[in-house]
Amino acid sequence: MSRVFVCLFVLFIFSIAVRFGDCENNSTQPDIKCDDENITPGSDKTRMSSLEKILKGLMSPINIADKILGKDDSESKDTGSFGKVLDKFSKYVHFIYPGTLWCGSGDIAREERDLGVFKRTDACCRAHDNCKNDILADKTEVNLKNNGIFTR
Repeated sequence: MSRVFVCLFVLFIFSIAVRFGDCENNSTQPDIKCDDENITPGSDKTRMSSLEKILKGLMSPINIADKILGKDDSESKDTGSFGKVLDKFSKYVHFIYPGTLWCGSGDIAREERDLGVFKRTDACCRAHDNCKNDILADKTEVNLKNNGIFTR
């Protein structure tokens, strides 16, 4: 049983590294007019880290098996993502990354302004938790395509 928990812990740490790899490298893009007819749905894809690309590749056999077995995509709102695998264990494992109050499953902050030891990372997690505009893995909203393995 301890090997299972070690594997889950390692996967969780990798998921934290992948999820917050882009957090401090945000750059502003020039203004784009949304009513431009040349913008096609899904034309702007998210940038994936090397680790996220590897994890997405590992998920391919599971996605192929689901299609062969005839599993309906509507059964899960986060179909085909690494997060889908982690969600299977979420009711058994609740973990907040050490040194943070917001990074992990939920948060343990007493107030909205509270941050842990890793303030910049925790602020990013808090902003992500409070964001109302999520794009699920492998889904498209207007011209933005989340080609990653996590909700962004």
